[in-house]
Amino acid sequence: MKKRRYLALLLVVTMLGISACGSKGKETQAPAEPAKTQEDAGADEKQEKEPAAQTGESVKLKMSWWGPETRHTTTIAASELYQQDHPNIEFEYEYADWNGYWDRMSAEAAGGNLPDIMCQDYSKWESWIKNDKLVDLTPYVESGALDISDCDEALLASGYVDGKLYGIPCGVNSYAMMYNKKVAEEAGISLEPGYTWEDIAQYSKAIYEKTGVKAQCQDSQEAPLLVEYHAREMGYSMVNEDCSAWGFPVEILEDVLRYNKELYDSGVCIDIDKARETSTYESNLITTGEQWYIPCWSNLFVSYTTVSDEELELTVMPDWGRDKGQVEYSTYIKPAHFWTVTTDCENPDEAVEMINFLVNDIDANLIIKGERGVPINNKVRAAVRESLDDPNAIKVFALFDWLGEYTSPIAPPAPTYATEATDIIINNFDAMFYDDISIEELAEMIYNEGNAVLEAGAANAS
Repeated sequence: MKKRRYLALLLVVTMLGISACGSKGKETQAPAEPAKTQEDAGADEKQEKEPAAQTGESVKLKMSWWGPETRHTTTIAASELYQQDHPNIEFEYEYADWNGYWDRMSAEAAGGNLPDIMCQDYSKWESWIKNDKLVDLTPYVESGALDISDCDEALLASGYVDGKLYGIPCGVNSYAMMYNKKVAEEAGISLEPGYTWEDIAQYSKAIYEKTGVKAQCQDSQEAPLLVEYHAREMGYSMVNEDCSAWGFPVEILEDVLRYNKELYDSGVCIDIDKARETSTYESNLITTGEQWYIPCWSNLFVSYTTVSDEELELTVMPDWGRDKGQVEYSTYIKPAHFWTVTTDCENPDEAVEMINFLVNDIDANLIIKGERGVPINNKVRAAVRESLDDPNAIKVFALFDWLGEYTSPIAPPAPTYATEATDIIINNFDAMFYDDISIEELAEMIYNEGNAVLEAGAANAS
């Protein structure tokens, strides 16, 4: 296959901003009381304050993020490296799993005590910007305090909204298929790009017959991504242009539900009760060798492999099939997440200096090793890749050497209220496994309820 250099890959990440449907009005998950903007007097005082780096004053910075244990340990280690040259900086760390993180951040936003440095996700940050909870970093770039000269402009573009830079991408990642290479090879199977979901079903039967290893009972939390990917490859979007309804016909949802139901009914999948018991990387059934594949974000691959004795591999997500009407690749490249400074921060200069360190310091990134995504700084990326001795970390970097050949541009972020609609998919996905409702009835119910949420959200935002 034709391979592209990594820089070419990043060109698929087009200039992105807030979508038109999400650029006005209030959001359901937005903080109840917007914080003062940087134009307010309090913020002006912060800007005028002499940096602690120059005064030697002791400063505490609170940092927050979500993710696995590997992320916690590497981020803290990189912060400790920073403290060697900045002994006056004390860090307080705040981290949780994905759901717990956003619950905590929403509560802290309402109380006006957000962390100084906050990780943001591409799908979430619209309301935080609209409610003046994030600092515009543009002045720091202009002053040179935040150096982005060695960073890929194509990826940096995703951090700009209305001409202002609100976040620096920690790295780049993509939704990918992780599979047990040894088990696949024992069954004579190779997941080369271009394989389909129908192939996955056939491979699962062959693998189960030859090895006894089962297929995944699809995680309901990941179900909205499967719907989004299927919509994209068939020429649709997740939501329509004004974000007042789904952007795809109900048949897209039926396809995803029916595929997973039929695969489960074939007897080759992990039992649903057992599948829903796994909530950690250590207990995930692919790390224990009990199932042979799982879709996952590429930057989480090392976290899985760190706790597994299995030989795991990464490849692009399956296609629906050109013979079945597929018109586009479903996969896209996205910022793994953003480093941002909140407007609750009392020492924004010091917070920006720390972000500058995390983005540009090679030694810090040799500790992190791309766990937060493949670095956006060209020099850092080259140094990290050259230093890698973990074969699984190397696999993540190698994925991006050729992945761009099988991707399409990422969509603009949907407004926050769209999350309520996708939650309807999550909350009802498992119903089909218990035969209490037909695929058609379940799809129609999810579709109609989602449309109602999106219509109401768009009306409230107008």
